[in-house]
Amino acid sequence: EVLSMLGALNLYVLASDYCVFSIRIAAFAFMFNKVMSEVMLFLFGFAVLLLAFGTGAAALKADDVHGFENLPNSIASLLDVFLGMAHADDYERIASVPVLKLLVMAFYIVTAVYLVNLLIAQLAGAYSGTYEDMVGFARMRRGVKVVEEMDLTSRNRWDGFVRSLRMDLPVSFCEGDAGMPGAIEVMERAAPGATNVESIRRYGGTTSFDAVWPEEESVNATDADDRLERMENLMRKMAKKLDKSTAGRKGGGSTAGGGSVMSSWDGGSDASLQSGKSE
Repeated sequence: EVLSMLGALNLYVLASDYCVFSIRIAAFAFMFNKVMSEVMLFLFGFAVLLLAFGTGAAALKADDVHGFENLPNSIASLLDVFLGMAHADDYERIASVPVLKLLVMAFYIVTAVYLVNLLIAQLAGAYSGTYEDMVGFARMRRGVKVVEEMDLTSRNRWDGFVRSLRMDLPVSFCEGDAGMPGAIEVMERAAPGATNVESIRRYGGTTSFDAVWPEEESVNATDADDRLERMENLMRKMAKKLDKSTAGRKGGGSTAGGGSVMSSWDGGSDASLQSGKSE
């Protein structure tokens, strides 16, 4: 039965390798393994304190208090106190011996208050230290698993997979603009990443590898380019504000407002015409 239990647990441990199919789950699994060292330190410290206080409680020779007759019973009773599993009768028997009561109170304060909060601080520090890099480590772990599985894949199956990727065909930067081969094309929306700066630099001349790479000019090399970019950004902001204002003025209120504006505009124009005639 024990071997069956261990085999069932080992099955789920091996199934944890499937976490690499999701970067988010793989990052969580990496963080779980990263902070496990802090948990092991906590368990080691707790075991030492449990043994120390259990030995002290057993040395009191409190035979009239059930649960503290010897070292194993003392350790089990202190563990019940820490986990909150002790009964009310147990606390009454502990309180009947003042020295044992102080010992149990000291054990609970050191373990449940100090040691547990120290574990929380250690977990928070370990998490903040590796939070920025956990996604990268998860991708590295996925790459390691892929390389390990490649040894189990037959040559014909691998060649068919490579041919299905069509890596020898050039990838299009956009419609009618053929790029370089050896890449996989992924479509994405253009609106979230809108930019005025062209990220693809094109140079005329030979494509020989022996040719010197042309010197790259700065995108904002002149003041005219700077002014033009500022104007484009300003016009874009104005267009967004106009879209929001026109979306908010809908219904009868907007119609009435528009009529009043037109009437005042007509009146102003008539007044200006009359003043011009009088002159």
